[in-house]
Amino acid sequence: MYSRSHWSFQNFLYLRGIAGSAGFDGPNLTVLGYTNPAIRDETDYLAGAMGIGRRYSKNIFFFTVRAGVRITALPDLPSEDKDLYRLFYVTGPGSVLELNFQFGIQI
Repeated sequence: MYSRSHWSFQNFLYLRGIAGSAGFDGPNLTVLGYTNPAIRDETDYLAGAMGIGRRYSKNIFFFTVRAGVRITALPDLPSEDKDLYRLFYVTGPGSVLELNFQFGIQI
């Protein structure tokens, strides 16, 4: 643990697993200019992520920043529906790059 001007910080590496479900509702995406009226039921996805981070602490307060890469798979998705999930891979939980900030109070 390093200390500079009353803030201490730690560097760390992380590895994590992710699981969830994702669906597609085309009519809700008209705000983004998407005109496909298709609706698909939710399907499960699996993901893994790894990266580096730094955690700052001062008294009871903390701030953490992490950056890394993620790989996501939709194993039960039919091949004809793969083009519908482009937003999932660009902005959603399937995105390749991840950047995370956390701050709060530690007791």
